[in-house]
Amino acid sequence: MGEQQRNIDAHVQYNRFWQAAIAADRAGYDLETTLQNEVLERQGILDGLRNLDAAFGKFSVSLKPFQAPLGLVQITNDLRTREASLTDRINGATSRIRTPGFVSVEHRPREWIFRVPLYTDIEDQAFVASAKRIIESTWQLQDGANSFRVELDISYIASDALYVDSTKPKIGQRLDVVQHLRRFPAGAAILTTGALTTHVQDYAIVLGPHSIAPRVLAHEFGHILGFRDSYFRGYKDLGENGFKVMEVVADPNDIMAVPSTGSVLKSHFELILRSKSASKTPIAPEREILPTRERSHA
Repeated sequence: MGEQQRNIDAHVQYNRFWQAAIAADRAGYDLETTLQNEVLERQGILDGLRNLDAAFGKFSVSLKPFQAPLGLVQITNDLRTREASLTDRINGATSRIRTPGFVSVEHRPREWIFRVPLYTDIEDQAFVASAKRIIESTWQLQDGANSFRVELDISYIASDALYVDSTKPKIGQRLDVVQHLRRFPAGAAILTTGALTTHVQDYAIVLGPHSIAPRVLAHEFGHILGFRDSYFRGYKDLGENGFKVMEVVADPNDIMAVPSTGSVLKSHFELILRSKSASKTPIAPEREILPTRERSHA
């Protein structure tokens, strides 16, 4: 019963967090809602094309246009053109990356090491060590002879040092997260606590009061590297009842879309290298990853 209550509480806090976020940035979430609708439209088109192929035996490949049912070739071509246009828009949104300057790249023969300095005020050394192990073991990839990996350089800052000129917040006290983060030195990522629900803010992972799954932590670290979610969080205005928060997955293979089953891809490291302009060494083409299924994907 205790675990069930904690799960309900986590969902309430999650909804409360995004209600406030949407209210504060309606224009941004209007764009997210448009992209969400485009992902759903693309999925509908792909489903329709699969149904046409099943019904007509992939006529567009095996038959000449004059052999196909009247108008069906044009309909299929129009759908494929629209699907390609939607995919370009969706990929354009998910592939934008803002890797912070404190992330450095060390290039050795066949090896790329992405070094990330990180400050934390969390006293539980076992938890911090576990977080480091989870992030580093997840954010690595062996692609043939090439390897890519993240290394964290974690520095501990006692809360007494952060609040040397002010009263230190008490355990359970509501925390001004923005002001709290400003007390950390610049030039590094941050791992701290005090949020209503775990999220990333200004290159800081701010943990909520509830437990966090290892792969969700790795997903949140992806935001530190500069990646956005590979899903879109839109909304429907319910008037006095607030907002209905809606999410749709753009790429179920990506850990930035589905933490529980998605993967860290070579394209992640490739995008960092491009954004940092740290390497001109060619990277071998990415191998195909079979799709996985999790919650409601599109």
